[in-house]
Amino acid sequence: MSVVLLLSSLVLCLAEQRSTSIGAPVPAGVDFELRELTSGRALKVRSVDVKTLQRLTLIFDYLSDIELDDYESLQREVEDVWKDLRAVAEERNVESVFIVPETSDGTSVGFTLRRRDGQRWERRSGFAFPPQPRSLSGEP
Repeated sequence: MSVVLLLSSLVLCLAEQRSTSIGAPVPAGVDFELRELTSGRALKVRSVDVKTLQRLTLIFDYLSDIELDDYESLQREVEDVWKDLRAVAEERNVESVFIVPETSDGTSVGFTLRRRDGQRWERRSGFAFPPQPRSLSGEP
């Protein structure tokens, strides 16, 4: 009986963890938080931050199971993320968004969107062609 109760509690905790908003901050002290997109795709979100770089920017960093050499699938995944993240970007009134998936081989790729005229979003980099990946360790 106690094993069933324990498993039920674990399932409830996992369900609560998945229901966290895509734009909510990731709690300190965890490597990632599992979140689910409206499409049903589960993501391991590492961080969600708003920073002032050249302009107010939303930075969304997550772990992807897709390999860098399957760039088309990676781009489709980012487009899926953007469908949910756009509302967060507009709610926070940012001017640009960096979506940064870290691929399974440890490289990260940046996809950049920028808001024009306070409304229209424009894809700036990462969407039209495979970029040169940068290793997180700083090595080329």
